[in-house]
Amino acid sequence: MLADDRITLLTDKAAAFRDDCEANTSVPYEDSIVLKNLCYQYMQAQDYALRNVNLTLRKGEKIALVGENGSGKTTLISILSGLLNQYEGTCERNGFIFTSVLQDFGQYQMTVKENIEVGCGGKELSEEAVCDILKKVGLYDFILSKPDGIYTRLGQLEEGVELSKGQWQRLAVGRLLARPEANVWILDEPTAYLDPLAEITMYRTIFDLSGDKTVLFISHRLGFAKNADRILVAAHGNIVEDGTHQSLMNKKDGYYARMYESQREWYA
Repeated sequence: MLADDRITLLTDKAAAFRDDCEANTSVPYEDSIVLKNLCYQYMQAQDYALRNVNLTLRKGEKIALVGENGSGKTTLISILSGLLNQYEGTCERNGFIFTSVLQDFGQYQMTVKENIEVGCGGKELSEEAVCDILKKVGLYDFILSKPDGIYTRLGQLEEGVELSKGQWQRLAVGRLLARPEANVWILDEPTAYLDPLAEITMYRTIFDLSGDKTVLFISHRLGFAKNADRILVAAHGNIVEDGTHQSLMNKKDGYYARMYESQREWYA
């Protein structure tokens, strides 16, 4: 099959998945984020990073976006969160407020309190609010055991306290909680430095904390994806599969089923 034919086939499949999805929901568009014929091409790139993506993300859904490197996942969430604006097509956010934790989240040489306040654009939080966030992400006892408590300086400079990778991950999740008005959480492989089983534990914590917010998490590891309400599979700049874990596993030769089987031993 020629490359152009393959792209056409994938686009046709994506359109079919979109139609099935829209036919099975009665949620009005004002309670959804709607992408229509979304395309994006990076400057000086020969190919499009995204090709005619049509997608509806509904309020309160917990969604896994999976796919191999270069499939368009990060480009898609960059447009959703407003980091990329020169796209073709439409991205209707309908008043949703986004906050995100990315794979390379900042590990700032500042106090614990200041690190959490990064999540709300540096706006000062009360000590009570910071302590409440630390309790929710499981860091309260550790941080309050330090002489300076929430004013403990982190990092290796100025005799700071160095956190483990897992503790930094939890602190990054705390930044999401620092902006309570945000009703969409985007997580772009924030657990990439954790082993697969620790990653599952972290995602469970995130889901428990998110409540009725919409959560879109991106990963190329699929251990926790089966717990999502919905799984989107990205390939060649489009969404080529869309469904629950079980419905996608029933497609024995599908993208998701093949990816999951290749990783099954990680979660045995």
